[in-house]
Amino acid sequence: MFNKQSLLPERGGFWRRLGALFVDALIIAVGLQLLGIPAYTISGGRVQANIFRHAVCHSLSAVPPDLQIPPEFKPNYVYECVNTWFGFPTGRWITVSRQSQPQAGGNMEITFPIDGERHPLGSVSLDLDWSQMLVLLVYRIIFEGWNGQTIGKRLTRVRVIEIHPGTGRFSPAAKRNLAFLLPGLFPAIVPLSAFEPVGPLFWLWVIGGGFACGVIVWQIATRRDTYYDKAGGTAVIRARAYSPPVAVRAPAA
Repeated sequence: MFNKQSLLPERGGFWRRLGALFVDALIIAVGLQLLGIPAYTISGGRVQANIFRHAVCHSLSAVPPDLQIPPEFKPNYVYECVNTWFGFPTGRWITVSRQSQPQAGGNMEITFPIDGERHPLGSVSLDLDWSQMLVLLVYRIIFEGWNGQTIGKRLTRVRVIEIHPGTGRFSPAAKRNLAFLLPGLFPAIVPLSAFEPVGPLFWLWVIGGGFACGVIVWQIATRRDTYYDKAGGTAVIRARAYSPPVAVRAPAA
């Protein structure tokens, strides 16, 4: 049987693609954390970055009056923590806890993000931690649409190429990465903590997530195109670190 897959360049392996994703995610995380240094100061603490935590905490004698604590929750310890990077504040929060020993991180605690003047953060605030996935998505679309390689893919010597002509207003890189993002939205919309730990929905969530991850790992490990590559009409191939973009079209069956 004629196999058009064999005429295409060698696919990138699992460890190369995982390494590329790790490098790209690390670049975005470090960049956002560095951005949090001036953003925190300019915004008066309303924009925070707690992606990397190096917090210094100290106890408070009483709960600040601005904090709204449930009446049934009677804390006996209050801590104020400041997250710093290179000595600059990037985040601040107050933790109230009910525990038998004076230590942070007890089993029963509530955390309140606060600004530079110890006021609780309201709706007019932003934690850069939540923007990581969106920034990573835009970063991948731009770089993969430009020459098929992000920084991570260049270092691990793989490249995204188009193997089927695309249709519609979205580029292959956009289709590919939007499909890549979809499974990551489900845990954000329906967190695991929303289900009862011993209930059937809990195990359905765990088994479904494990199956989806297993399928992706199997596809990459066996040098097949993943579901999001098929959605974009693309493939991830082995390439030299500085090789030019490759234009490949699979022949008709």
